[in-house]
Amino acid sequence: MRLSDLQSRVNLPDIIAAECGPDAVRGLSRDRGGAICDPRPGHEERHPSFSVYRYGGHWRWKRHGGDEASGDALGFLLALGMSMGQALEELARYAGVSLDPWQPQRVPPAPRGPDPLGEARAVLDRLSPLSLAEMDRATRLLAFAGRQTAAGHDLRRRGLYGWQGLQVGILRRDFSTREGRMLAHAGALAFFLNGPDGQPWGLKVRNLGTAEDLQRAGLSRYVYRIGRHGAPAWCSPGYGQGERVLIVEGELNGAAAGLALEGRGTDVQGLAGAGGVPFLEGLKGKVVYLYADPDAAGAACLDRVGRLTQAAGAREVRVMTGAGADFCDLLPTLGRARYVTFLGAREGMGKTTLVTALAWQMTRPDGRGRFLGQPVAAGPVLYLNTDAADGESRPVRYWLEQHRQTFPDGDMSGITVLESTGAGLTPDDLGELLNMARVRGARLVIVDSFMGTFPQLDGNKLEQVMRPMMALRDFAAQTGAAVIVTDHLPKRSAAEQEGDRGIMGSTGKSAQARAVHLLTRVPPREVEGREVLRWEVRKNSFAQSGHAFGIEVERLEDEGGRAAGVHLNPCELPAEEEGRDTRGDRARAAVIAALTAKTGQTVPHAELIAAAIAGGNVKERSAQQAVREALGALGEQVKEVRLSGRGAPRAYRYAPQVPEQEEGVLVIEETPELLTPPPAEEEVLTW
Repeated sequence: MRLSDLQSRVNLPDIIAAECGPDAVRGLSRDRGGAICDPRPGHEERHPSFSVYRYGGHWRWKRHGGDEASGDALGFLLALGMSMGQALEELARYAGVSLDPWQPQRVPPAPRGPDPLGEARAVLDRLSPLSLAEMDRATRLLAFAGRQTAAGHDLRRRGLYGWQGLQVGILRRDFSTREGRMLAHAGALAFFLNGPDGQPWGLKVRNLGTAEDLQRAGLSRYVYRIGRHGAPAWCSPGYGQGERVLIVEGELNGAAAGLALEGRGTDVQGLAGAGGVPFLEGLKGKVVYLYADPDAAGAACLDRVGRLTQAAGAREVRVMTGAGADFCDLLPTLGRARYVTFLGAREGMGKTTLVTALAWQMTRPDGRGRFLGQPVAAGPVLYLNTDAADGESRPVRYWLEQHRQTFPDGDMSGITVLESTGAGLTPDDLGELLNMARVRGARLVIVDSFMGTFPQLDGNKLEQVMRPMMALRDFAAQTGAAVIVTDHLPKRSAAEQEGDRGIMGSTGKSAQARAVHLLTRVPPREVEGREVLRWEVRKNSFAQSGHAFGIEVERLEDEGGRAAGVHLNPCELPAEEEGRDTRGDRARAAVIAALTAKTGQTVPHAELIAAAIAGGNVKERSAQQAVREALGALGEQVKEVRLSGRGAPRAYRYAPQVPEQEEGVLVIEETPELLTPPPAEEEVLTW
């Protein structure tokens, strides 16, 4: 029997279970395969990245990341440490045949060099846009991703919430296989993968939660909700019209880059992981930029995609080098050169502590400054303090002195502190200030705060805030300096968290800034009495990846109990309570209960308002918000009707949809072995 016939008779999931134990195949379908943790000795992992799948009638496996190894059933047995003879005997035993009649295959001809275009086209030929019926089905599977949903929070911290270039929603219900194994949970983030033609080519779902939570639940991070469409890349709106192309590892990373580069003549593709294949359209004759995660899988991705894009006719291929982070993490830092950044917080939260820490690090010898673990270039700093109640800058000078005691190699002369005259700045005064900064070669300008600097402006009116914001933005772009503007947060209302509404005033301020950072204080009882600040990047043109992070303020004292310095240490935040019970939550629950209790019946809008007021003990305005959020959560299961009578009052009817038969799913499209070329002898990225 030929080896290929032997391979076609065995079931790789069965072999893995027999050789490595039943726990090793947890979450693996015997018929369709799936993704599990690598069972090979010495390659253990915590997150599933070992794909098992059928290809060409035979079972195959591939490790995504790690050593990027792949193979067939025989290769898996060899990877367990068996000799070739032992592996063949075991393979024959699993196939249920005797090894005696096996005949070796004819020695194949020497393989030719890899054909990047042919290999890519073999994968791309299996891709296709969603049909009208599939699009209709997809929209029925999804509900609106509200700001307060877990998916909404995930999008907000990435800076992608509300962007029209990324079509998103949340799953209305759990997604399971016919055997009952859950693949995605209700409320998971779902986003369409638009192709180069602007049409959706796939629907991908991101299960939310920590890696440990997903592992305990037996869930993969990503699944495809509409099967049999492969793993297409995400393409930015208007793809094909740009002068250059950026290809990024990860679809959401691509969306973050697409948002940041919107209107700048750059097309963006976000690949389906390090093994993803880009579309070939729009590459010929253009400069192609590549970015991948700084790990072994990312390096292999750059090498493979670089060869492919060059073969597709790219005029030039350039690699973007990052700072050891995911693309979504490239710009999460405070004070990005050439841009304006907002830092918002309530009074007394620690804005001055943070911005003076950054300013002081810039006065240290070049190469020694570090802010929250990140290197900081040295340069002159201009600090405009208009936020002090007495018009003086004692708090600013106090914190600079504390940082000087902690890092004595800094130079106080590197920071110019300007104090308020009490009247703020007129547009002409602002122009003089920026000219001063330009003459002094300032690398950082801190305006503390917007309200104190421009008290004559109505911060709620767009036309009034635009002039100083445009001046600051133009100054940053022309000089290459970073501009940090501190501002205040509005008073927190009932049923909302601190900072939910962003900084005070017109959204035009945030729109003109490259990033908006919010600072709040963690209750001391949640962090064992320590002083911990919660830093959240609310807006960032390249988006943020990961949760908000904590900063512990460690105040140093001398033997006499006097202040002797301060340390700012990044730290973990306490886990957020999943079951927090606010008045807004209770109001929304009361509205949903009022609708579901009268399934099929008409419920007047006024009755829902009354239910929200009674259930959440909130005022009418908050009750109206609770009704809107409850209706958004129920989605198309609620129909709006108009009652007879004066004004045709609104009413709603709750009619839950009957769950439809689920299709099979493709769990993170596997990459055939032919897409992973053997390691090149030359240096990576040399084509």
